[in-house]
Amino acid sequence: HVRRPHVNPWLVAVIGLAAALVALGTWVLVDRQTNTSEGLASSEVATMLANRIAAMNSGDSEAAAALYTRAGVLEERDQTPAVVTRGRNAIASHLSFLYVAGLRLEQVGAPIQMGRYVGEAVRFYLAGGTGTGEGILVFEIDPSGKIAHQSVMGETRE
Repeated sequence: HVRRPHVNPWLVAVIGLAAALVALGTWVLVDRQTNTSEGLASSEVATMLANRIAAMNSGDSEAAAALYTRAGVLEERDQTPAVVTRGRNAIASHLSFLYVAGLRLEQVGAPIQMGRYVGEAVRFYLAGGTGTGEGILVFEIDPSGKIAHQSVMGETRE
């Protein structure tokens, strides 16, 4: 007479339910941690914008302009009348002019992205750290990851 071990079906059900709850809790925690960047710009775009500011602040207008498409547009709506610069070469020349004039930028917070549009909050200041204003830069990023259009909106003070 062989004896089979007795299995309590309620105990098996409770252990299975507990395991499912632990797995669900783990999934919720992992999902919540990995989705904290919703709305933030992709790491590629954020790096490109940080490189743009670094190039501009070091006087390398050619490197900064290389991040724009050949037909890129830079609209500075923080001035009256607005200054619109078209084409990568003209943008390089204009960024060089701004650097020589002493304009520097500081990124304030992480850029946010919605589709192909990215918003970046910045402070404008003069070389030496004198504060001169703040604004929002809005970029349209083309499929190759370059800036097709940039609008500058904000306030500059003398």
